[in-house]
Amino acid sequence: MVYVPKLKVLAEGGLAGTAVLFDDEEQPVVLSSEPGRKDYAPAWRVQRASWVKDPRPLRFAEVEEAEQEGALTLDKTDIVINAALVKWSKGELPADTEERTQYLGPGQLLEPPDTDKMEVMFKLNQCFPGSRYIVTDHSIAPAAEMTNTIFAPNLQGAPSEAGATGRTNVFMNGIEGPGPMGFQPSAFDLDAGDPAWSPYWDHFTYAWKDDATPRVLTSQTEIHEVRDAGELDEFPGMPDTNGEIFTVNCPVPVLARCRSTPDKTATSYRSAVPGRSAAPDLSGAPSCAGEAFWPSVPVNHNVTAASRRSAAALLLTR
Repeated sequence: MVYVPKLKVLAEGGLAGTAVLFDDEEQPVVLSSEPGRKDYAPAWRVQRASWVKDPRPLRFAEVEEAEQEGALTLDKTDIVINAALVKWSKGELPADTEERTQYLGPGQLLEPPDTDKMEVMFKLNQCFPGSRYIVTDHSIAPAAEMTNTIFAPNLQGAPSEAGATGRTNVFMNGIEGPGPMGFQPSAFDLDAGDPAWSPYWDHFTYAWKDDATPRVLTSQTEIHEVRDAGELDEFPGMPDTNGEIFTVNCPVPVLARCRSTPDKTATSYRSAVPGRSAAPDLSGAPSCAGEAFWPSVPVNHNVTAASRRSAAALLLTR
């Protein structure tokens, strides 16, 4: 897991759901919400349940009743985990099982969730300065629908105002490549593991102005410098959101530092993955040793299950 101090603020004020972890291995984790509900977000405050009497299967609404009758004790911690669900009672994340060449495509999974093996295989996307990330949730419905991810309404607004989010800087024009909008990879504020990093990223979009020379920008600092010099337009959220910032849940399971060549004015990227003929060409742009920029690389990430009906990418704060 990744230690994320910024998530601690979500333990108060109803900004996180509840995840009940039992000392009985037969009892799955019990969650207070799921996708499709107005109170859903992938952040969960942990409660540890210990049985006093004989264990029995419980739903979330029954946990407090069991505590009141003395059947179990609850340790209500301030630990918050980012547990992105891939399967729940009424659905699951869609899988891109055919072309596997698009950032968006039919889904962010490469195979349907395997609940027997408790495994899930995600598309692994790339960003600067050196992260490989997965995409699971968006805080506004249009963005979730467009990306085939989960709509997490309780992720909108309040976590950002509480200081629990970071920032992603996405390009909507310029040099073609594997970024979310078909151009260069995004640049995030920090890498996973930094004390100020968060898996929840507030989305900002950038467009090169007509009289500017597009080039690869590899850090948030560099992007803001070019913006302040008048070469980039900045859109909180996206142009279509009319200034509304939304938040994306992007856990980072892999760190891989990128190196930049002196020539950062290449017109496009190239995939180093066999069979990815749909990817654009790269000549002289930044690259990562031994890594392809094209995001749809079928890497299997086995992830601990949050329950028998859901798998999770977990990040921890205490």
